[in-house]
Amino acid sequence: MISRANVEDKIIGGYLIPKNTTIMIALSALHKSTEIWGPTANEFDPKRWLNPLYTKNVTNYNFLPFITGTRSCIGNKLALAEFKILLSTLIRNFVFQ
Repeated sequence: MISRANVEDKIIGGYLIPKNTTIMIALSALHKSTEIWGPTANEFDPKRWLNPLYTKNVTNYNFLPFITGTRSCIGNKLALAEFKILLSTLIRNFVFQ
């Protein structure tokens, strides 16, 4: 769960959210939403990324593994570097078909 404050009055879904309102974002609920990720949202299903029915719903606003902006996760760059090392090691040592 993370919190942010909006910088201006905003109407979202017909509701007025006044300026400086604290907004709580439940990332675990967002990342397991069946409306976004389909019926297998609570399961590890890497094949979901191959289905355009689900990937068309993915935006920068509903997939936030490291958050965004000035207060994003400090481990973001470390995780990306680790992934690049892992991927290059796999490509160097194995033959994929």
